[in-house]
Amino acid sequence: MQSVAVCLGCRRTINKEYLYCPWCGLKKTEDHGLDTLDSVFDRLEALQYQERMKYIEKLEAELADLEKELDNLTLSTELHS
Repeated sequence: MQSVAVCLGCRRTINKEYLYCPWCGLKKTEDHGLDTLDSVFDRLEALQYQERMKYIEKLEAELADLEKELDNLTLSTELHS
């Protein structure tokens, strides 16, 4: 089985043993080499988690606003009765 990595230049998967990316020509160096798929997926997972947390916070704020509106409607209804 081939070792696969992701090129930091073009983000395509390539053979980990390549010295140059066959797609964009980026040279593999210690400073600017290839990411392993695990590190790429770890970063992706972290980004997805952050996006989910932002979405949850947004939903919580919308729910709080709806609860306030419902309280106001309930109070208004009670006052008019």
